[in-house]
Amino acid sequence: ARLDYKLDASSILFVGLSRSVRTADANERAMARSNWVGNPDINPEKHNQFDVGYETVRDNWSFNATAYLDKVDDYILRDAVSVPGVTTYRNVSADLKGIELSGSWENNGWSILSDMTWTHGQNNTDHRPLAQIPPLQGQITLSYGQDKWRAGGRVNWALEQDRIDPSRDPGVTPGYATLDVFGSYDVSKSAMLIAGADNVTDETYANHLSRSSVFDPALVQVNEPGRTFYVKLEARF
Repeated sequence: ARLDYKLDASSILFVGLSRSVRTADANERAMARSNWVGNPDINPEKHNQFDVGYETVRDNWSFNATAYLDKVDDYILRDAVSVPGVTTYRNVSADLKGIELSGSWENNGWSILSDMTWTHGQNNTDHRPLAQIPPLQGQITLSYGQDKWRAGGRVNWALEQDRIDPSRDPGVTPGYATLDVFGSYDVSKSAMLIAGADNVTDETYANHLSRSSVFDPALVQVNEPGRTFYVKLEARF
């Protein structure tokens, strides 16, 4: 359920209430390895979420802001504590809350796009942070273009994440900032040539959301790629 209130022709305030249910997947319910075991009796995850936000779209700029609170009953927790040496799954009570911001501006060929997200997760049953919750992070893109071409740069950033669950997170993730540069040219009405370089400064960094092998439940933090160059052609039919 959502209620919108129109402030003017270009802006609205909204509030929303929702309930969603997620049933455990095959791994969570039926994994069968010596060190990784599913729980066939796991309960579905039930989310009860409240949202409030503001949206505006003007002639050459826009802005969106949303805040939410999600009370989760029977959150499906990937757990490595209950049974020593074994990863399994159990239900806990949890809270998720966060803020999402985004905006854009355009004028005489110049363009700025920006977004930012913050998420806070708490395991209320065990009185500790939820694992694998990203830190405050975002990006800002500045570009300029005329006629068929456009070029610009993008800064991607994240703060340190030190709210971790030591049993599931590999460790604290340092903050970072990286720079990407790009350019594009419209070869025709249906094709665009794009080139650029990601992580121009060759920063060594990792996203807090880590990865695991399908053969091993242990989470491992993997660094993102270093300086990368690319050229590609996009065509629409």
